[in-house]
Amino acid sequence: MKRRKLLLILLTILILAGAWTVRYLSLNRFYTQMDNSTETIYSLGEEIPFGNASIEYNLYADGYQIRVDSFEIVEYADFCASMDTEICLTGRTPDKLALVTVTLTNTGSTAEGVPLTEFDLFGIDEPLFMDYDILDLLNPVLQGNMGVRLAENTSYQFVLPYDLCQTDFSAETWRNIDRYKLFLQITTPPTCKIVQLLTTAAGR
Repeated sequence: MKRRKLLLILLTILILAGAWTVRYLSLNRFYTQMDNSTETIYSLGEEIPFGNASIEYNLYADGYQIRVDSFEIVEYADFCASMDTEICLTGRTPDKLALVTVTLTNTGSTAEGVPLTEFDLFGIDEPLFMDYDILDLLNPVLQGNMGVRLAENTSYQFVLPYDLCQTDFSAETWRNIDRYKLFLQITTPPTCKIVQLLTTAAGR
């Protein structure tokens, strides 16, 4: 009985040590990537080729390019009234939506497609989360999918919605949310391609 208990203790220690080692190596690779990463800032209207940069871990779209056409912040209630949809009555309800309009182009890619939900919107110190229900509502061509594959030499425009909740920001930042610096990250380290967004907030 004592021997079995000892074996269980040893096995637990080995599992914990293994998990710690994996975590340590993973973090070490991450920070090494960060140290060696390059960052390019783009503006609205610029064509951005994905090239061999990753959109997310092991996700690539070489042969595709993206252009951010416009960006605006709208009141969630006003958006729901204009769309006349029951989606707005279910789940969590943000105070505002950040709407990023992008054009995706396949310039001759054989990649499986582009995962639209992997484009991160963030502020100076605040990540924002995509609203998947609204994404599907604004882009019915997706048919519930989180990504898209375009035929070669074709383009398509999408609207990417992100939730803005007042509780996630300081009072001062929220009062000036239309002037808050926001960025859309297209690719991840070690080759970061980021678009600086300029707001055209409704009612400003």
